Amino acid sequence: MLIQLQNPLNQENYIDYMGQKGTFTVENDILTITLTSIGMAEINQTTFMPVGNIVYYNTGTTEFNNMLQQAGIDDPIFKARYSVSGNELTLQLDFNNNGSFDDDVDETEVFIRQ
Repeated sequence: MLIQLQNPLNQENYIDYMGQKGTFTVENDILTITLTSIGMAEINQTTFMPVGNIVYYNTGTTEFNNMLQQAGIDDPIFKARYSVSGNELTLQLDFNNNGSFDDDVDETEVFIRQ
């Protein structure tokens, strides 16, 4: 997954900010997601915007664990419930692995095919 920010100088372009890589398995409407690397671009201290390429850190490294913690992810393995309707894919993420997809720490993402 790639997180991007809209470029304030050119709103038609986006800047890569943070990325997560991993694997997933599917059973019924549940994805089990395993993050294998997480990364972030360097932040310009004047503009507070990302610059350069995302540097990724793999599982087992201190940097990986620190970035998970900063992102509010308790465990690199978590579940997501998904549904598809027309051109929309909705993911409900269970970041704290308690089996509920609507806690305050959980998140819903909607992706639209264009």
